[in-house]
Amino acid sequence: MDERKSPVGNAASGAARESIRIEAPDQPEVRRLLTASDAYHISLYPRESLHLLDPAALRAPDVSFYVARVDG
Repeated sequence: MDERKSPVGNAASGAARESIRIEAPDQPEVRRLLTASDAYHISLYPRESLHLLDPAALRAPDVSFYVARVDG
């Protein structure tokens, strides 16, 4: 068993709190992260190798979009 401790703990210990849940991809802070991620991938790969989805596509009924947050 791996005994290493995660840097993310609980509120009682004074450490950061994390959450992972399904959220909307068109929130301003999520859009900024997606935009930065897209720009990074565009800088690395040729356009024909990219399969990026915009927030509208990520809202499709058959898509589950998860957001991970630390301390909100």
